[in-house]
Amino acid sequence: MTDFSIRVIAAGGPHQQGTREGDDDDAKHGHRGNGLAQYRRGDDHAHGGVDGEQRADIERLIRNEGLEGRIMITGWVDNPIAYACLFNQALLLSRWEGFGLVLAEYMKLEKPIVATNVDAIPDLITDYENGLLVEADNVDQAVEAVYKLYNDNFLREKVIKNGSMRVNAFFNVSRVANEHERLIVKLCEQGDKK
Repeated sequence: MTDFSIRVIAAGGPHQQGTREGDDDDAKHGHRGNGLAQYRRGDDHAHGGVDGEQRADIERLIRNEGLEGRIMITGWVDNPIAYACLFNQALLLSRWEGFGLVLAEYMKLEKPIVATNVDAIPDLITDYENGLLVEADNVDQAVEAVYKLYNDNFLREKVIKNGSMRVNAFFNVSRVANEHERLIVKLCEQGDKK
């Protein structure tokens, strides 16, 4: 047993819980149980927003691995930011992801991020700059990344700082409002020319 505690939030959604053909086989055969077993390393705690048809399977895996009380599944909540403030790392382990706005929210909250290297996620996360990227469904790689951020103070502070700078530069309300105003003025001017 280790002498530290890691509190991790794992963002989830129905598109990450086996809605593609063949994905349900992972849960049926216990492959996700291997990831849960990784939490036996110490006094780690994980909290997740998993909900939907596979919730019962995931809860059964938690019981089978003896992890009750160490993993809490909240389901969907009305105040996710309040939950995210409680954690010292944020994960987005999607198999596919349209944009991953939650990553910007995590950066704004100054959380170090572990995310999968799929679809639009690398547009927001640059590996080892403002988060760590792992391959989809690679449990060992995800666990290693969580521990790396926990154990490496320099790396953790670097990704937090860079994430904060990135989100403030790209998701600044004033900047976005000004860009929309310029676009609307340009569209109006084009309309007047017709």
